[in-house]
Amino acid sequence: MPTRERLLDMLTADYGCAHVLTHAASNDELRFQVQAPLTDRQYGPLRSRAAVLNDIAVAHRLSIWSARARPDVPPSAAFAISSIDSAPHAIDAVDGYHISLSSEVLTRRRNAVTALRTTLDMSTGADARTTTLAFSVFPAALANFLRRAREFAEFANDNIVERDGLSSAAERRYRYEPTDADRLSDERVDHVPALILVDLALLVFGERQRLGADSHVSAEFRKYTDPRHAFEIVNAGPAVLEFVQGGEVVAIVRLWEPDG
Repeated sequence: MPTRERLLDMLTADYGCAHVLTHAASNDELRFQVQAPLTDRQYGPLRSRAAVLNDIAVAHRLSIWSARARPDVPPSAAFAISSIDSAPHAIDAVDGYHISLSSEVLTRRRNAVTALRTTLDMSTGADARTTTLAFSVFPAALANFLRRAREFAEFANDNIVERDGLSSAAERRYRYEPTDADRLSDERVDHVPALILVDLALLVFGERQRLGADSHVSAEFRKYTDPRHAFEIVNAGPAVLEFVQGGEVVAIVRLWEPDG
């Protein structure tokens, strides 16, 4: 795991956090404490305002940052989230803001990581949340090949026009037309990011039920969601939404509340 100095450099650049109170690192785990919760810049533009999204955004940023420091991950590797699970849990009260990040290699090919799982535990006061992300990791050449296959090789220069956004298509069924804003994480990307899809799901869930800070959210991402084409958000159960594009389910988001 990265050194204290590299951690502080990242926290200062991305979160304006100039102090690390404690730090401990091993090959696959990093623990540190800061004075105040981290707020990720990706959280600001999100529409549902669900607090869990900030935790997912922090988990994503720290996971990619730590993965790129691994010697078995190529410097130019591309990452794609394949699943997310974020759940609260009770703890004894702590002072400050505590973060633990661990990683596990799921698969390798020719000594290079091809799939990785990270677990981020964040706690403050008596509240804690564990967020687990699974990533596919692949070489830049493969990412470029996939873009060419989708006829989207020049994605960084292709603008998506403003559209109508979210609209009701039928009972418990919505239609969404992505815009350029839906392609922005830290930079413009060639897909609708996982965080945006979860945000849209929580926006739809929030129209039908209360979204508490203790919500348990999970998601799986089966295919890239193409920002050039509309997709539907379809109710597939009491708290299950499917994202359907081109007749295929590209993502599924599930929500659990504490009462079941």
